[in-house]
Amino acid sequence: GGGSSRANTVAALPQIIERLADIAKSENMEVEPAALELVARRAAGSMRDSQSLFDQLLASADKRITAAEVHRLLGTASDERLMELFASIIERQRNQTLALFSHALSEGGQLGELTDQILNYLRDLMVLAAEATNVPLISVSETSRDALAKQAQTWGLNTIVAALQIVSEAKLKMQRATFGRALVELALIRLTLLEQLQSLDALLTELA
Repeated sequence: GGGSSRANTVAALPQIIERLADIAKSENMEVEPAALELVARRAAGSMRDSQSLFDQLLASADKRITAAEVHRLLGTASDERLMELFASIIERQRNQTLALFSHALSEGGQLGELTDQILNYLRDLMVLAAEATNVPLISVSETSRDALAKQAQTWGLNTIVAALQIVSEAKLKMQRATFGRALVELALIRLTLLEQLQSLDALLTELA
């Protein structure tokens, strides 16, 4: 196995949350449980990364750290925002989709971070559509699992896989482009066009 990753070993989410809570206590900081979970989730299971992220938070905050402050520091959108964005994509409400994305940016979301969140959300939908029940979610809290499972069921695995390919292509292109926002918006609109392709598929199968 790769020995190089030893210094940055992967820890379970509960372990990381517990460790961060200890740090907060020793610093006399009050931290919302949701904020602790966000930091732990964001560091993707790395104890070291989550601690350095947490140090930045502690340095920039007063006596209390909320989930909203974590999102502000990270340039990310809240779980609710993401779920709302995907609800409008799945319902093919294109004006709403662009408006919600624009709003997330104007609230301090960073383009690259938001795109990663959208990719991780699609990955979670894929996991749920594939019925991988014991695979943890990475984009939102486990408490949202049921809500995401409903979205995954509505959209279906074929559509989710196509969506993931579209957004990952956009992400790759963004690294070389100055018009990143347009690329993501194009990808989002393409996602709203997807389900029609799948229902066309179903129709052709029926006709055959």
